[in-house]
Amino acid sequence: MQAYEDKLRLDGNKIEAHTFFGIQYALQGDNESALQYFRQALQLDPDFLPARRNLVVTLFSLRQYDEALAKGQVLLISHPDEFRIHYVVAAILLAQGDRNGAIEHFSTALQLAPDFKEAQDGLEAARKAPSR
Repeated sequence: MQAYEDKLRLDGNKIEAHTFFGIQYALQGDNESALQYFRQALQLDPDFLPARRNLVVTLFSLRQYDEALAKGQVLLISHPDEFRIHYVVAAILLAQGDRNGAIEHFSTALQLAPDFKEAQDGLEAARKAPSR
């Protein structure tokens, strides 16, 4: 953490440092602070994949489903192999009652990462969920 703090102190425009701090805050459960750091990183480079990916996950954690879904779907256009984003998009769709969309994205996540336990559990939950 100290090396990243030094980077930010010397040059506040370090994309990696903002992303690292966002991840650290997210791991500590402070998703609001994490969100701020990911947004700062993306102001510096809107295409920086780690910050984009973590922003979607953090928005999902904060239950900001509409924004998370929109950003996740855009991310999947340019990075269709991002299995974690398929998982998050699926989880959002399931929370919003789109059972079929959730099944599709959980299945894609599992095609890309067959041992991804969370996607396996999500797919099972989506298959049992009532259709709306």
